This record gives sequence, structure tokens and C-alpha cells, in this order.
Amino acid sequence: IRVRGDLTVAGPKDSLSGIKAEAGLVVDGNLAVSGASLILEECDLSVGGNLMLTNTINTSYFYNGGLLRTVPRSVGAGLVGSSVSVAGSFTVAKGATYKPGADPDDGSVTKLTARDVNIADGGYVYADRAGYAAKKGPGGYSGKYAGASYGGTGAYTPGNAVPVYGSYRNPVEPGSGAGYPGGGAVLIAASRALTVNGFITACANLTDKNSYTGGGSGGAVNLSCDKLYGTTGRIIVQGGKGDGTSGACAGGGGRISVRYIEDLS
Repeated sequence: IRVRGDLTVAGPKDSLSGIKAEAGLVVDGNLAVSGASLILEECDLSVGGNLMLTNTINTSYFYNGGLLRTVPRSVGAGLVGSSVSVAGSFTVAKGATYKPGADPDDGSVTKLTARDVNIADGGYVYADRAGYAAKKGPGGYSGKYAGASYGGTGAYTPGNAVPVYGSYRNPVEPGSGAGYPGGGAVLIAASRALTVNGFITACANLTDKNSYTGGGSGGAVNLSCDKLYGTTGRIIVQGGKGDGTSGACAGGGGRISVRYIEDLS
């Protein structure tokens, strides 16, 4: 699908209306998503101008704002199965959400590139529970009690430790699953400026009581830019809490990498 101009995807409060692109979407001008959703199903998005996720309906809750969600193609662990390319600036305004997906079976990921990236205060980049499925991934655990590993080793009972994996300088894979999925992968590259005043999270799921299963591992946040700004932002890659009632253990934390030339925060 190609739009030779600007495109606005809008909807009322709590709306699930929007666009589901399955063959790729190219917008020559600016793209705005406000109050509705834009879902990229195993395809890419290219924007010739600016991409804005806004919330003109209700600024109180993040789920009422514009939503961009990706579902990558299955291409292999840590490989880019879906890309979002923005020639200008990418903005996640207060109340809006960007949800980069990962393949739950093979660990394919989404990568976003833009000239400038701005995660505003109250804006969300949300990849919680979007990693490898339960019991899958390099740090996954298929038995009972032990938590999955990634940047940190999942807690374990004797003899059940799962090794860590991935690069601490350039983490690209999502978190692994134990009783439940691991955290996803957030890959963002800004050629000029990156501002983080909102939330970037790639945490694992909590487990149910009496499930006898450990928590998944936290995911990956991989950010690169020329100049880094922000004073109120938070980046979290927490492992999932184990089922404490049965003695199951928590998952290990994920990996965070932030590479920049000049820190102006």
C-alpha cells in the first residue's frame, strides 16, 4: 500500500478501529496515529516525513492513545523481521504506545530507525511479555521451578541453572520463557537525537500461583543515537516473578544497551 501524501489514522476513545497492513505500507508524507491502532502484520513501514503516535482523545491512560504494533516475519533469532523506517522524526506522545513485536518461536525482532526519536513523558514503548514463548529461547527452561536467563541468570534450585546468552554491547534477542513468556526486544536507532522522558519496558510475565513454574527473563533494549536527551525516562527489563507459593524461582533480568556520542540529559 502506498500513500502519496499524508495519512492520519484516528478513532474515538477506547476504539479498536484502525489499519492492519499485511503487504507493507509506504507513506510519502507524514503519518499520524491518534486514538486508533496501526498493526503491521509481517511487513514493513516506511514514512517519508514524520511519524507521530498521538492522543487527542484522553491523556489519562496509555491505552487510549494512538497505537503502533508490529508482528515480525519469522527470519531467525535476533534478525529483523519487521522494520519501521522514518525519514524525519518519530514521536510517542503522552498516552500513546509503540509495541514492537518479536516472534515467540524463533526470536525474530522489529527495528525502528529515524532521524530523531522522542518518547514524551507519559509515552510508552511497551514490549512486556513479547519475547520467546513459555519454555522457549536460548535461556528458556522447560521444567519446573527454575527461572529463565538472559542478561542475568534466572534463580534456580540446585542443578537447574540456565546459562545467560547474548551480547551486552549489542543485545538483539528477546527474553526467554519459563512458565510464561519473556520480555520482548526494543531496537531503536536515531541518526541524530534520541529523547527519552517516557517509559521503555521489556519485562517478563508474572506467573500464576500454584503453577510450579519459574518466571521468564527480561528482554532487550538496544538504543543508539548521536545525542541523548531526557530527564524523567525509565528503561526496565525486569525478569518475571516466580510462583512463590510453590517455591518456583524468578527469571533473570534482560539487557540494556544505550550507545551515544553526546549525553545532554
